[in-house]
Amino acid sequence: MKLEELEENKYLIFLNNLLIDDFDILDEKSIRTFLKKLFVKIMKIYKITLAGYYQVDIYYDEKIGMFIELVQLDDYGNLSSSIDLKISIDIKDFYLQFKDLEFIDNYNLYINDDNIYIKTSNLNSYDILKLIEYAKVIYRDVDCDKVN
Repeated sequence: MKLEELEENKYLIFLNNLLIDDFDILDEKSIRTFLKKLFVKIMKIYKITLAGYYQVDIYYDEKIGMFIELVQLDDYGNLSSSIDLKISIDIKDFYLQFKDLEFIDNYNLYINDDNIYIKTSNLNSYDILKLIEYAKVIYRDVDCDKVN
């Protein structure tokens, strides 16, 4: 698990797919239970307080894991320690982004400006492990063209 504070009251959380095995992305109750446990863990590990009303955007790729964007919409005037959630889920293929072709061979490539991308759905677990060290994981949509 990795937590990055993007700005005040806005966080990006990454969870490797190995950490989310008891979770059903299509079941709302399962999602809420999972998030509750996750937030307790985050508050304990990172020594932060999460309370108020949050927008939670979940980007999920079964081969990589999930990115969770967490944005506080209202702090309820700091009068409550409860957490209310507005959840959206996007199940999709992530991309691995590269700056050059040095580590890429025999893959379906996509290109945009100065970047080269490989869709995770085109890779097996071994290839992901081999390539992810040299790549940036892109969890949002990418406007690119397939080149081979």
